[in-house]
Amino acid sequence: MGRVLKGQGHILIALLGGILAVTFLMFPVPAEATTEEEKLKRAEALFIKASEMASKAQETSGIELTQKALELTRETSVLLAEIAFTAQETGDTDLAQEAMTVVNNLVDVVKQIMKAAQYIVQTSIDSHIVDAAREVLGRAEEVQNLNRATINTALATGVAPDPAESYKFLEEPRFKIPLQEEPHIHDTEPASPI
Repeated sequence: MGRVLKGQGHILIALLGGILAVTFLMFPVPAEATTEEEKLKRAEALFIKASEMASKAQETSGIELTQKALELTRETSVLLAEIAFTAQETGDTDLAQEAMTVVNNLVDVVKQIMKAAQYIVQTSIDSHIVDAAREVLGRAEEVQNLNRATINTALATGVAPDPAESYKFLEEPRFKIPLQEEPHIHDTEPASPI
């Protein structure tokens, strides 16, 4: 009799556990609403981690580190895209400017990740690692596209581009170099009569 009750007790615990799991999945606890400033701080922290990880990935040429750096970069890009979109909806140019500044720095991190993956593709002899590095390159291009869209969204908000982006080259050089004239050669007297 004790065995029967003990066996039914395990079934009852499993059944209650399943019901609770389904209940939590169907009715998730609402997450705390985060402000855009909190998202921006989180994005900046993720950017710093991704930057450090991308540097290590480039130094070590490790595919796992490259993949982790890309995931952090992707998460940062998604957060910044949300921030830029919210800034555009609300017309908050200061928030859009801060998001665009972080995105401009993030572009360099993605390029660093792409260089590390490209190096792995060129030097690795393991086909699985090469395939993983190629996948990183494809996903990094998607992150770059998201970053470009975020920059365009921030610019549409009314943000002025960074000074480096707004620099324009001169139309013509200020001095003219005569190309068809022969250079004037001054012959000097020989130093000795020999």
